[in-house]
Formats: sequence, structure tokens, C-alpha cells
Amino acid sequence: MTDKKQAVMNMGDFTKTEIEQIEDRGYSIETICEQIKVLRNGIPSITLNRPCLINEGIFSIPPEEFEHLYEFFKKATKIGRLSMFIPASGAACRMFKPLTEILKNGKDVCWDDLVNASDKEDETSSFALEFFQNIESFAFFDDLVAKLCQRGIELPSEGSVASILPVLDVLLTSKGLDFANLPKGMIPFHLNKDNTRTPFEEYIIAAKEITRDSNGLVHIHFTIPESGLDQISNLIDGFLVSINDSNVKFDITYSFQKPSTDTIAIDHSDKLLKDLNGQIVFRPGGHGALIENLNDLDGDIVMIKNIDNILPEVFHDEVLLFEKLICGFYLTLETKLFQLLHQLDDEGAHTNLFDSICKFIKDNLMMKVPAEWNVLSTVEKTTRISRFLNRPLRVCGVVKNTGAPGGGPFWVSDKYGESKQIVETAQVDRESDKQMNIWQSSTHFNPVDMVSGLKDYRGKKFNLLDFIDKKTGFTTKKIFHGQEIKALELPGLWNGSMAGWLTVFVDVPLFTFNPVKTVNDLLKNKHLIS
Repeated sequence: MTDKKQAVMNMGDFTKTEIEQIEDRGYSIETICEQIKVLRNGIPSITLNRPCLINEGIFSIPPEEFEHLYEFFKKATKIGRLSMFIPASGAACRMFKPLTEILKNGKDVCWDDLVNASDKEDETSSFALEFFQNIESFAFFDDLVAKLCQRGIELPSEGSVASILPVLDVLLTSKGLDFANLPKGMIPFHLNKDNTRTPFEEYIIAAKEITRDSNGLVHIHFTIPESGLDQISNLIDGFLVSINDSNVKFDITYSFQKPSTDTIAIDHSDKLLKDLNGQIVFRPGGHGALIENLNDLDGDIVMIKNIDNILPEVFHDEVLLFEKLICGFYLTLETKLFQLLHQLDDEGAHTNLFDSICKFIKDNLMMKVPAEWNVLSTVEKTTRISRFLNRPLRVCGVVKNTGAPGGGPFWVSDKYGESKQIVETAQVDRESDKQMNIWQSSTHFNPVDMVSGLKDYRGKKFNLLDFIDKKTGFTTKKIFHGQEIKALELPGLWNGSMAGWLTVFVDVPLFTFNPVKTVNDLLKNKHLIS
């Protein structure tokens, strides 16, 4: 037993059996001990300096630059540098939460009940009423009707006295479509001619447009729940057969959130949470755990988007144009950045090169040059600049803030002085009027639309784990077996997990952001057009 393990046991935090359980799962005792400390003491809020604004942290691409950027994109695509990374581990249950609540309640509800409750501003009933009023508009309507017919269940209509519960039972459970238990990416979102399209299928079509190289190879990676592998791979394999294009070959890969990224929780007494069998409870660490999956990719330039932000194929051209422009913008920066780093290796930070580097940092990264560089020797300056610039680069599309829940682009203090970060509400001190004023003055929102570079200027892969700010996780309150617990989430994938990256924000049109957070979001016009 190491001295550290003995010290932990002496603290009374773990028994010998618990230590064995922790190590059997591949965790270090020190990591778990640190997690407990964080849960007990909390995580300090991020201090916002100011929001990123157009020309003050956010670039706006003029239309006259489009063709130039598109050419950069095309060249990189042809030689196979591009791939897509789509986090798709999430379940669809949240999409149907209000409907699930009605079903679980077990009380028979008819059409008029929904109308009456909606009149009293009951949000759950209003949601359900909108769903049933527009049920024929959903892409999965025919599938639902077929399942209902098999069980002799009629679809309720306006004024019907029949309960809606049998319909919800078929929609949400294993007695029918089982939508509440499927991965979100498997829900039919759209109609395409006579067929439905899931987000997985829509993204494969998008990847074909974005990543296909000169040999016809298309690269896309999905992170998925391990339990859904067979269902998802069968769905995608069947879809690939239907594409029937001999000029295209698909390189579709999957990965799962690693068990070693799970985190612990504590109970109301600040004790390690255990289940009814006395075993330590480990919980998924949130989407920040996927930095490990991204780090494992054998990729070069990777485009990252959320599984639910995808439109029908008829709109792909106008939306994907801006994916290509963001990629082209990334490539222009990468070209200059890599050239400067090669020069730095060859020549050192002599006066002319130093001036060029400072100009690049100010003009192309929209960052301040650390003041202390000016008084350093050439050797020290070279080392500092190399460390500053030789980091993963990402270009993030941001859209106008319309009040949607989620993170936004802000300037925050860091070890280099100041950097641009994507910050979530949960990271901000909501008790501070000053901080909340800064938060509320933000003009832009993070739709998760980014181009990320995984290799350095020498073609060597970065170890992305070196650029995580471990102090930027989240503590959340959950219910476990009827008791309130405090759980830990890792730094978010595009938040603290990429805090050490070089980050550039680019303004993109709001029409590129079409997330489906609830099933009724599929009733928005662009999701309905086939």
C-alpha cells in the first residue's frame, strides 16, 4: 500500500473494500479523493471580464471572403484532412419529458382535460395538447398509427373522451415505438420523400457533403451509448445500403463514454454515495468525458456538432455552406500559425519575427500579447511564444443570442492574462449583480458548431488532456432513491475541457441553429419540410 493510499484510509474516507472497488474500476485513489474534496468544497465560479462582441472577440466574415475560404476548405477536403465528430450518447427521454410525466402519473386524461388544464397555464398539459393537435405532422406519425392499429387503439381527436394514455404507452414504451428509451439520434426527425430520416441518417448525408475526399472516402465518428450499439449500427448499415452510390465509401466509427470518466457523488451528510448493496455509486461524468474519445481519434481537422442540430437534407446546402466557411477560416489561421511556429523553430524570436507574431496574435486571434514578453531575452521569448502558440486551435461558430438556454462566448482571466471561453450559466456566480450584468449583456450564443485541429505544426497529435482546466467542472443536485445528492460533472467538452485551446469565434447566421430539445421542436417550419 502506498503512503498516499494509507493517508486516505487514515482520513476515514475509504475502507479497504472501497479502495479495492475503486481500483478494480481503473480509478486512482487520489482522483476519487480529489472529487470528494471538490464536492464538499464546491467549485469556484468563473469570473467573466466581458462578453465577446463583433470585432471584440468575434469575427464577422464579409461575403467577399466566401470564395477564398471555400477554396481553402475544398483543398483540405480533397486530401482527406476532414472528419466529423458527433456526440450522440444522449437518450431521447428528455424530448418527451412532459408526455412521460402524464403517462407515469397514471391518471386518465382526455382531450378536454388537456384543453382545460392548458387554459389554467399548466405547462405539461399545454405541451401535450400541442403534440396531439399536430400529431399528423410528425415524421413518425405513420409508424405510430401502425403500432396503434396492431393493438386496436384509436388516436384521440378534438373533443374525444378517450384517454390519451394508451397512445403515450405505445409511443414511449417497449409496448410500441419505445421512444423514451431510444438514443436521441434514432428518433425519426424528418421525412425524405416516402421515408423517415433520423439524425444519424441526416448527419451521414451531411458528412458526405463535408468530408468526402478525392477517393470518395467519408469520415464520421459518433459517440453512442454502449447499450445502443447494435440498434444504431443496424440502422446505419441499412441506410448505407439505400444510398447506393459506388463513388462513395463510408468510414463510420463509434465509441462509448469510458467508465474511467465516471464520477462519484456524496449524500446529504457529505459522505460517499453508495447503493443499497453498499457499493460506491459511479455516475456518468457528463459530455466533458468525451474529450477522451476525441483524443483517441486518428483525425486531423474535426468538425464537432450536436446530434440534434440537423435539418432535412433539402436545407443542407445553405447550412453546410457556413460549415465550409468556418473550416476555411480555420485553415487560413492554421496556415499562418504553423508558418510562424516553423520560423520560430528555425530563427528564434528575433525582432522582425516577434513583430509578425504579435501582429498575428492581435489581428488573427484577437488576443492581447502578454506584456512580459517585451522584456525577455530572445531565448526566453522563443520558449514562451512557442508554448503560447503551440496549442490546439478551434474556430467556433456563434449565433445571435435569442435567449436559448446554454453557453456563450466570454473573455475570462487565465494564466496568459485573458482568453476567450465558452461559458455556461452554471459556471457563473448568479449572486453577483456585476457578473450577471456581464452575462446578460452577451450578444451571442454557442450552438456547438466548431472546427478543431488535433495535430500540431509538425503533424504530431496533441494530447488534448493536457489542455483541460480541471477547476471548471460542475456540481449538480440530483435525487437518488428519494434523497438529494450532490453529483460531479467533468469540465464540459467545449467549456473547461478545451479551456487551454486557442479559441476563435466567428459569427454565423441564426438559421444554422435548429436544435430539437423537445419533440414539439420538430413542429418548427424547417423541420417539417420534406
